[in-house]
Amino acid sequence: MFRPRHKYIIVLGSCCTVDAIRLKRHDDPDADSLRLLWYQGRTSLPSICTHGLREDEFELAGSDSVKPTDWGWMMVTDEISKRQHTRLLDVIGMSDALIVDLVSAFVFPYVVDRRSGRYFLKSKEWERYVVTRGPFEQQWLWDVPIERSVEAMRTLLDSLYTRQPALQVIFHLPRPCFNDGVTFDTPEIAVHVDYYQGYSQLLYREAVETFPRVAAISCGGEQADPAHINGPSPFHYTIRYTEGIRNDLARILRG
Repeated sequence: MFRPRHKYIIVLGSCCTVDAIRLKRHDDPDADSLRLLWYQGRTSLPSICTHGLREDEFELAGSDSVKPTDWGWMMVTDEISKRQHTRLLDVIGMSDALIVDLVSAFVFPYVVDRRSGRYFLKSKEWERYVVTRGPFEQQWLWDVPIERSVEAMRTLLDSLYTRQPALQVIFHLPRPCFNDGVTFDTPEIAVHVDYYQGYSQLLYREAVETFPRVAAISCGGEQADPAHINGPSPFHYTIRYTEGIRNDLARILRG
């Protein structure tokens, strides 16, 4: 039986997307054709196009026992120095598609320097390794002017399309689920779910109006998995949803 060539995927987002790419589906040649080329996580549109921290503004804790190849450590150091844009440019020419989700932008707070307009995503790895010095404050996505995200998305995608003119961009727009007692550790996040959904739709529409070959997936039927390997979260789904997302990605890329 003919097996389609591999489709090489870059994920700019979170585990709820990358898990679908990593899922093996040997019973489905189209779904099994997807290959993860690069996963850039623990960042967001408000932070990715700003400047990094200076050496006198932070110190690293607990880094002596960390392997340089540890994914979480790499993402934290990328966020400190803002290397994400360069990394994406380095690999985009080998990819068929960029999959974007905005979950991390919503569920993690930001370390903000208002004076210089710098934003840093305060992921769990950031909290583990980074101690900042100076007049930084904490904000959430709904505190950040949405124009920052729109401008950053345009700047980022424009450079990626320039490097890879045949690029396809797919927004994964998952909804949080609160079944079986699963909820956010921070109650304030749950209060702003409507903001997250409106934010995601606005950025998707902006991308559709500005760039070619932009699509969206959200296969429906989301259900949180209370026994998820990464712990219960409204964005950690059952295998059925993950399989559905992988199948939808394969269908779109198959054309």
